[in-house]
Amino acid sequence: MRNAWLLFLALVGRHILKHRLRACLTLLGVALGVAVAVAVQLANGSAIAAFERSVRAVAGDARLQIAAGSGMLDETLLMRLAPLTDYADLEPVVEGVAVLAGHEETGFRLLGVDLLSRRAFREYANGAAGAQPSVEGLFITAAAAAKLGLKANDVLPLWINDRRVETHVAGILPTTGSARTLDPMVAFTDVALAQELLGRVGRLDHIDVVPHAGQDLARVAALAKPLLKPGEDLLEPEESNRQAARMLTAFRTNMMALSFVALIVGAYLIYNAVSISVVQRRREVATLRALGVTRAQVFSLFAMEAGAIGLVGSVIGSLLGAFMAGFAVKAVGRTVNALYLAAPVNDVVWTPEAFLMGVAVGVGLSIAAAIAPALDAASTPPALAMRAGSWEARQGGYMVGLAAIGLALLALAFPASHGPVVGGLPVWGYVAATLVLMGCTLLAPIAVAAVAIALRPLPAPGPIWPLALRNFRRAVGRNGGAVAAVMVGMAMTIGVATMVGSFRETVKVWVGNTLPASFYLKPMGAEGMRRGLTLDPAIPEAIRKLPGVAAVESFRNQFVTFDGVTIRLGGGDADVLADHGSLVLRSPGDVHALYRKLIGRQAVLASDVLTIKHGVHVGDTMRLPTPHGILPFTVEGTFLDYSSDQGYVLMDRGTYARLWDDPAITDVAVYAAPGADLGVVRGEIQKVVGARPIRLEASGELRDEVLRVFDNTFAITYALHVIAIAVSLLGVVSTLFALVLERQRELSVMRYVGLTTRQVRHLVLAESGLLGLTGALVGLLCGGLLSAILIEVINKQSFGWSVDWHPPWGFIGGALLSLMAAALLAGLYPAGVAARLPVAEGLRRE
Repeated sequence: MRNAWLLFLALVGRHILKHRLRACLTLLGVALGVAVAVAVQLANGSAIAAFERSVRAVAGDARLQIAAGSGMLDETLLMRLAPLTDYADLEPVVEGVAVLAGHEETGFRLLGVDLLSRRAFREYANGAAGAQPSVEGLFITAAAAAKLGLKANDVLPLWINDRRVETHVAGILPTTGSARTLDPMVAFTDVALAQELLGRVGRLDHIDVVPHAGQDLARVAALAKPLLKPGEDLLEPEESNRQAARMLTAFRTNMMALSFVALIVGAYLIYNAVSISVVQRRREVATLRALGVTRAQVFSLFAMEAGAIGLVGSVIGSLLGAFMAGFAVKAVGRTVNALYLAAPVNDVVWTPEAFLMGVAVGVGLSIAAAIAPALDAASTPPALAMRAGSWEARQGGYMVGLAAIGLALLALAFPASHGPVVGGLPVWGYVAATLVLMGCTLLAPIAVAAVAIALRPLPAPGPIWPLALRNFRRAVGRNGGAVAAVMVGMAMTIGVATMVGSFRETVKVWVGNTLPASFYLKPMGAEGMRRGLTLDPAIPEAIRKLPGVAAVESFRNQFVTFDGVTIRLGGGDADVLADHGSLVLRSPGDVHALYRKLIGRQAVLASDVLTIKHGVHVGDTMRLPTPHGILPFTVEGTFLDYSSDQGYVLMDRGTYARLWDDPAITDVAVYAAPGADLGVVRGEIQKVVGARPIRLEASGELRDEVLRVFDNTFAITYALHVIAIAVSLLGVVSTLFALVLERQRELSVMRYVGLTTRQVRHLVLAESGLLGLTGALVGLLCGGLLSAILIEVINKQSFGWSVDWHPPWGFIGGALLSLMAAALLAGLYPAGVAARLPVAEGLRRE
């Protein structure tokens, strides 16, 4: 073992110290890749943790929870559950949102509980500053009190829905004990007061069941189930966490796949670095083999070199990822709140698993990337290794075989892309994408030769261009690694940009067709706390009487369960929509006629997500939970929707109000009369709204907001691929730098026979440009194939969205030009080194 370490230090350690710059570039590439993966993993974990905190705040010490798939429970259920009180405590809960007046973007998650009997609250309130549990006022956390400058018994002006109320701070919950897990912006109040404030008298969100000491949980559950009606579900609170995790599975998996791109590009740097090390030390390796060092020992030396670089780079990357996590949490939090969970995702939750994952994957990929060059070093006979240029000659011989394997992998990607969904994930889509990346990677060496041959006929004003083409073609193996690194970064950038650009254009068309009204009104609330907010039904009635208003549509958004998942349910005024509304239909038919079919009937329109994910089609019957039980609804048509990847159904609001006993509304659409002055109409609507926290937006403003949210949602994907491109360019620098050092004697001879320092610079820059050009061309091919898989397979199977093809040619062209410019910039330093090489020293080499 001691001899092995001495050999490692002598052969590997000395070489790394001698070529510190290239080692640092490789370390930086691995570190950036690991940093992105760790940051995204921490952000995803923080999103789930934020929801778990919300669940714990509500559930407390409850072991079971009774909830309704229809979204609300009648409090008379407590009377039906009376026989259960001998075995468990029943704790009713009402949830809502209270917005702080004067700080409309600051909201409390309002929890109405039985303050006197709820054990979890009593534990939170132990040592609270302020009054004892009271049926009046709100108990807020110490963190919220410090943030807002509040103390016990202060007046607390609130907007609840669109009504202003004044209450007071009944107490401040200390951040000690179990209260440390609370969301800082949660506020407790008495259940009856919460019902009154929220306008839900007689309604509950759920009932927590806390078994008495010594009572078996299974027995309590068995006693409770016969007391429940269809549509009333008995769940464990942890099931909400599992549902949230399932809901986020596709999003989290895709984010992790994107984050690994930079890490994969970093693996190409390792491959290149070890390949260069093999070439530069071929004589040393051959000497060691001749002295008795075995092939296994040679292989181990180079694998250990890659592992050491991977380990150091991964540790640095994990620390950098911790710094980047704060930015990633904000980006992921916006997406999660927009599409999935109504829980504020603000803070990073530090988990050792994320860092261990980063280090393990970084080291594992580094060693895997070094296997091929390490095997080559171990298997080359000593006599052949002694010959200059033997490695490049062997690599040149391999390129046809590698290209054949690459084409075979590309062919296999087609059947793989048609594989079924596995566990709700597009596993075969990922397999197809991997095959495309691997196939195009194996085409990189032959692409180097092809580009060199294709450009040879171009007229050359001087000797530099032919020399650059000859050198580029001769170093096909080494250049192939750099081209592959550039290709992967470019391909993923083009693939994801095409997917995102196509998605954006599709959403833009969809928004233009689904927002036909002149103005829209919706509640104003804090980020992640808007779903529970409603508007006064008197508002649309008042607006309807204004001059210049042709029609007003009231809309209600709700969440229900279907086929084991939560979906969105919308209730709109079908009679108004029949004359003024618009939808992008997936099924054949006239949208206005379809709206008329909904009036007064148990009928719905279903989104295409339900068609793709749950097999819902026109003419089918969907059984949906309502407060009156599980009822059948006929599917009259299907439509495109991009607001939820869980599914969406639309029904007449009259039907919804009758079956859900819920007159509340969440949105209002105002259609101006033809020829009306929109500025005047807007002013009149604003007078009706008054000072209430209601956002009034013109249709164009709302479309812009939707696109802004979309751009914010996908901003992180662009950031990930900027990093991937940056890592791939490190490969260009590393390769060119190694080529300069390897060709020191050759460059010295050229200088000796008359080549100027300027011409030497131009020679290296020309090779740098050729690397960038070849990587861009192969990346364009690979990116096109990846975009097809992303749009038609991964996106559709993950989210159920149908996306039209709209390649962003301007972005792609700009990305190609930027890559070429960046490749030339990457060659500046190696070109300067080449120009400064001492001629005499170079002539003495070899």
